[in-house]
Amino acid sequence: MAGNDKASLNKIIFEGECINNIDPQGLKRIRAKDLTQNEGDKKKSLEFADWDDNDPFVYRPLLPFSLGQVPEVGESVILFYANLNQKSTKNKFYLNGIHSSPTKVDNEPREDANEVTDMGPRNKKSVTLYNTDGTAVDPNIEGVWSSPTDISIDGRGNTDIVVKKNSVELRAGKTTIDLQANKLPIKNDERAFLQLTQFNKKTTFSEGKKLYTLNYLDKDIKKLVEYNVITTNSNQDSHTGSIYIYNLKPDSKINTANFDINSDVESLKGVPEVQINFNALPEEKVINLVNDTLKVLTKGEGDFNIIKSNPEYSTPNVTIIMGSPEYKVNKGNIFPFYFRPQPSLYNIISPDSTATTKQRLFVGRLMAQIKATPSDLTGGYGLVYDVKGEKIQQTVPFEPKKEVVIPNIQQQIKNTVGIMGSDTLYLLSHKSQKKSTGKINLKDTLSGISETTVATEIEPKTSSMVRGEELMDLLNIIVKFLLNHVHGYHGLPPDPVSTDGVSKDKLFEELLNAEKILNKYIRIN
Repeated sequence: MAGNDKASLNKIIFEGECINNIDPQGLKRIRAKDLTQNEGDKKKSLEFADWDDNDPFVYRPLLPFSLGQVPEVGESVILFYANLNQKSTKNKFYLNGIHSSPTKVDNEPREDANEVTDMGPRNKKSVTLYNTDGTAVDPNIEGVWSSPTDISIDGRGNTDIVVKKNSVELRAGKTTIDLQANKLPIKNDERAFLQLTQFNKKTTFSEGKKLYTLNYLDKDIKKLVEYNVITTNSNQDSHTGSIYIYNLKPDSKINTANFDINSDVESLKGVPEVQINFNALPEEKVINLVNDTLKVLTKGEGDFNIIKSNPEYSTPNVTIIMGSPEYKVNKGNIFPFYFRPQPSLYNIISPDSTATTKQRLFVGRLMAQIKATPSDLTGGYGLVYDVKGEKIQQTVPFEPKKEVVIPNIQQQIKNTVGIMGSDTLYLLSHKSQKKSTGKINLKDTLSGISETTVATEIEPKTSSMVRGEELMDLLNIIVKFLLNHVHGYHGLPPDPVSTDGVSKDKLFEELLNAEKILNKYIRIN
């Protein structure tokens, strides 16, 4: 014992445990046992009753009465003595003890709290909440607890008061469920709160400016028509080649916004749906054959019997290879389509081509005369978006899109705001009442209003708040109708539409649309 007494003389803080927190005098005193003393010796040395003047287990709060927090029974407390040689006097004090995790603030047993002391190395470690850089280990707990630079008063559940540098926040329901030991909570963005903040700037918005942009109605390209001539260097006006029609596989790079003569779609073409081979055709007939192929598609029918039956393209000079024995393609799957020379043919006229002048001139003449319509300014390639009646639409249509841009101005001025939010807000005045239901009875609610009182007393005796701007819109419509209505004859009801276009139906529609004007989640009495 002598060794222990000597060790105690060097201590200024003593570990204790709360054994009773119901102070008959309401002074936030507790009864606690000093774990460095023999409790049995205390009881034998004095005659006392619980909470009387001789009770050696009574400790007073060290903090002022207005700031104190009373520990739960079984929780750790820190004990102080005015005189270490007179521990049984009234001059004994306590502070709330430690917690091993913010998830355990709701009545954590003393043994668990010792995890963070020298007495708890074998305790199971509490869940980690933050990384070493201060970020939350899980985004769902971000903001649940105050940051180290804040001042806070934390409740035992999901309520707190957080004092920041320029802001004060009172929060309730900050987590979706009650805190549970060693389990990560989930933050509740729809908590109840009151926030008072001073901002260092104020943002104002000027009147919106109406801007119009063009919204192009782009579509995926469904078909690709490619033509090729392999006898570009022939000394005779007799040419061999092919025309291919492909169904393109859907892909982001083959729509009308980004497809052009150089687009690489080899991996998206597959087997040709239509292949027209020609042999020993003069240049003029080659041009006609390609243009007639485009006409079959632009007519919207996809019937290649038109070419097959044309004596100008008789077999064996022209052969058509198709999967369809009727020589027709699905007319519902034609537009938009793109036509162009095959890359090998088009490369002949490229700047770095090694082709002869004769070849270049031939390809140039060929492309100049291949057109979806004779009026095309550019020949050889192009888009056919759709066909409306007899009119071929070769450009992507667009529609004007109106956008309202509201510029903002930020002023570097002090700006204070008060914000209150929750699922439902009740603004109550003791001096007013809803005439049809009478005054709200708040008897016995000084320590808090229960959900039952909210449901049975407050909700039915309050009314929805009115949205001011929406109410003014309705009143404006009513006034317009009253000032501008006419009667067909004296004594008859007014005409259904006023002179400025406001109809009775419109008026009734606005009146019935009560939720537009009333906010039933913000209520007053």
